[in-house]
Amino acid sequence: MRKKIKTALDVFMHSGFRGLGQVIAQKCLLSEQYENLENDSPVMVPAESGLRFSYAACDDLIRLMAQYPEYCFPGRNSNHSQQWGLKQMGTLFCADKIHMYAPERILEVGAGFNTFFEETFGDKHEYWMLDDTTGLCDEKKFIRAIEDRQNTKFVKGLLGSFHPAIPDNYFDLVFSISALEHVPLNKRAAVYEDMYRVLTPGGVIVHSIDMTRERSWPEEEHEYMRNAGFIVSQNPDLLIRVRHEDGPSTLFEPMDIVFRAYYGIDRSDMWTNLRSVSAHVPTILVVARKPSEA
Repeated sequence: MRKKIKTALDVFMHSGFRGLGQVIAQKCLLSEQYENLENDSPVMVPAESGLRFSYAACDDLIRLMAQYPEYCFPGRNSNHSQQWGLKQMGTLFCADKIHMYAPERILEVGAGFNTFFEETFGDKHEYWMLDDTTGLCDEKKFIRAIEDRQNTKFVKGLLGSFHPAIPDNYFDLVFSISALEHVPLNKRAAVYEDMYRVLTPGGVIVHSIDMTRERSWPEEEHEYMRNAGFIVSQNPDLLIRVRHEDGPSTLFEPMDIVFRAYYGIDRSDMWTNLRSVSAHVPTILVVARKPSEA
């Protein structure tokens, strides 16, 4: 009871009455749908359910912050995201899916300096990480983060290279947070084909993909996943909503983060980049599945 009261207070502090109401409703829904959670057995989700390909909404973040207050960052994390931002959204979204699908083997793609998932899930699952220093502004920081990891099988490389150290048909869940938008146009098909290769039949991919200026066509992203063989949402919801009467408002990265963190702080090209800032950034949330009989 004491723990429940503390959790309720944490939820209220993070998300107010709205968030508290959302988490109560969510807990009731979960108890109805997943009664087998109490016996520690994996949650089995039908292949045709749970798929998603749509912009993250503010309500998504509110619900997940309320459900997982222990995973919320109080300020900036190592990726320069603040509490109300796309890194927070992607982190909570992927953590929620790990809880839901209970995978035995997990591969995180492009974690960079962020060790949250290793620290949170590394001792409970077989956790792998695939990444390289290509494009990183601080290679020494990346190396230090790798050395600090206690429960990670790290492979240096990039998805799409069909790295022999990443076995075929092995992982139950492959995920990334704000990483796939950095894949060059001519590599995107190979990235999803490689992702399909390493997943077990019936395995899932879970991603948050930021729609930056270079990544402005989410329909193409959906098509690459489908062409690689994934079961994807047949009717992706790609409407941007900003008015209450249009439905749940689309979540955008706060402009101050876009301005200061992505294009400003500690960058030699900051003044050139700052002149190009013209918009907030939304993110696509993805859940897709490899066919069970692949």
